[in-house]
Amino acid sequence: MAGSLAVLLVSMVIAMGPVPSRLPVTEDAPPLANIIILQLVNVLVIVCESLLLIAPWWLGAVGWGYPLRRWLCREVAGAVVIQAALGMALMLMLAWLAALGGLLNQATAWLLCAAGVVLAAMQLVPSQTRQRLMLTRVTLSWWLVLVIPAVGLLAVACCCPPRTAWRVEAFGYDAVTYHLQIPRQWLQLGRMSPLPHNVYSYFPNLMEVGFMQLGAMRGSMRDAVLAAQLFHASTGALAAGAVGLLIAKRFGTAAGFVGAAVLVATPWAVIVASSAYNEMLAMALGASALLLVLDARGLTWRGALAVGLLLGAATMAKLTAGPMLALPIGLIVLLRPQGRGDASGQSWSIALRHTAVVAVGIVMVLCPYLARNAVWAGNPVFPFATETFGAAHWSDAQVATWHDVHWPARSVDQRIVRLGSQWAFNDGYAGLWASPSWPGPDDARQFERIGVPSLVLLAAIVACVGLFRSAGGRKLVGPMVLLTVLQLVVWLIATKQASRYAFFTLLPGSVLIGAGCGALFCQPSLRKGFIRGWVVILLVAAVTTTSYNTFYQQFRHRLRPWQVIGAAEMIGDHPINRLPANSRTYMVADAVVFYVRNPVAYFSAWDIGPLGAIIRGADGDPRAVTHKLREAGFTHVWVNWAELQRIHRTIGTHDGLDAAELRRISDANWRVVHRMNDFAALYQLP
Repeated sequence: MAGSLAVLLVSMVIAMGPVPSRLPVTEDAPPLANIIILQLVNVLVIVCESLLLIAPWWLGAVGWGYPLRRWLCREVAGAVVIQAALGMALMLMLAWLAALGGLLNQATAWLLCAAGVVLAAMQLVPSQTRQRLMLTRVTLSWWLVLVIPAVGLLAVACCCPPRTAWRVEAFGYDAVTYHLQIPRQWLQLGRMSPLPHNVYSYFPNLMEVGFMQLGAMRGSMRDAVLAAQLFHASTGALAAGAVGLLIAKRFGTAAGFVGAAVLVATPWAVIVASSAYNEMLAMALGASALLLVLDARGLTWRGALAVGLLLGAATMAKLTAGPMLALPIGLIVLLRPQGRGDASGQSWSIALRHTAVVAVGIVMVLCPYLARNAVWAGNPVFPFATETFGAAHWSDAQVATWHDVHWPARSVDQRIVRLGSQWAFNDGYAGLWASPSWPGPDDARQFERIGVPSLVLLAAIVACVGLFRSAGGRKLVGPMVLLTVLQLVVWLIATKQASRYAFFTLLPGSVLIGAGCGALFCQPSLRKGFIRGWVVILLVAAVTTTSYNTFYQQFRHRLRPWQVIGAAEMIGDHPINRLPANSRTYMVADAVVFYVRNPVAYFSAWDIGPLGAIIRGADGDPRAVTHKLREAGFTHVWVNWAELQRIHRTIGTHDGLDAAELRRISDANWRVVHRMNDFAALYQLP
């Protein structure tokens, strides 16, 4: 344990160290050693403070999972992971329902945790319960060190507030416009409510409610931003645990640690897990469901219901988890018939019933979301299926824009080529020896470097070949290949083929790599402890190195690192925050409002504000436009000219705003309060 802690601290130092060494030393820059020490202390303080929220939450979640696990899967292997996953899903759903009813506040948020802790304490009273809880025990050994360097990097990345890191994700644009901003507004409103200016409020938002609960426990969403990132990373730890147990049950502890290390050490996993996103929650729930499905004891109908509940919660966390995790895992249940007898007919009949129970579990979890949206928008899946269920408050132009941008626009051969650049040869999936490759203006969020085939893909292919040599390996290869193929099919036919959208392929990939290493360890030609050790160390070290390199490449053009760790106030210095408290600002083409404190009206790129209609109604008269804005209660206007140009180029002009006309009006009648070159400007209305 002491050695693992030492490796963790060294990994954190390495993650922070190379960045300032490339920066010029100025009078305001402390010596390099002081920078590293200061950063390390800051990271440790932030992690410890965040644990004051995250630890009670997880203790409560494990407690809530106790009655579910006891009823649905009492004798399952890996009981701790399954119980934590079920409890996490239940805790989040309870918080979701409380938020919808206007009952989620500081008192109820802590009460949910306390009730779960009581259940956990009740579970640990009988000694036989403790024994049953550890049906499958993973022995901690030096193989744990494989995971530590990625954990160190992840801890450092989690302590960088949104808008300071990960250029490939537009420096956390989604986090500050959606994942964190929506729970912030819901906390201010006192309940989960539709936000017509932010279409993402109509998504299920299970993870966002988790952030909302942490914000309520902390007192504000702004104060809980780093805890939210670390909380999302902790769900990644659960995903790694599920993957590790799935492999360890068949191929040993060492192989389990390899699979877990690959999952958390791949660059996209570090990027996603360290951001206040929702992919890792869906991954953890999907991996836990897969652990149940592939259990050697087989599924019972209650186990199938647990699988359905987990997959339903994964879909509530991220809608794309439905076709990419729930659908293929349900198909695995169907194609993996198990019966009490030898007759194949009976076996297939049981498999059909289990699949039906899985579907019932998924629908049970999704029903509150579908009912909520039906009440809010008249469409249970708004903003999708608008042609069938209605477009709610959206215009035909908005519907068309949403469909055009979120569905594939390329030919089939172009999509297949893009599969190479965004997945098989991508930095995010541990591509080595990358060379610069500018993605173009329509792919602003993609990596600017493309390498040779990714280590994850190459290792998974080699693992498949090795696993086919044994019957046990073939039983695992089939489901994992099926899962990967179906995920890629969905990626090709139902998404815009962005690199991050293929993130869920890391689940079968890491399982195959870990299992392949386990099969390799069993080869009698290998000397125990030497060749296998070096094979594993080199593989995991190479994958981890790509993440460290990605962190460096993404970070080095941004801010001085000693200014970034934990410094949320640094990026909270928005010009709007300098205005009087009684001001109200209309924001044009800018939804990055999480750090804005003064009252504003903002609109996502998909939603339409009234300014376009005001300009048309005033026939472009600057004074009339100003008068209408003043009547609506606005004192200032913030225009993000660069973002307006990007939206019109990549999404469309459905907002009815003409940039040239807006510039003419602003120049004629509005006073500039603050200008950021040609990027953006803050205007005061006369």
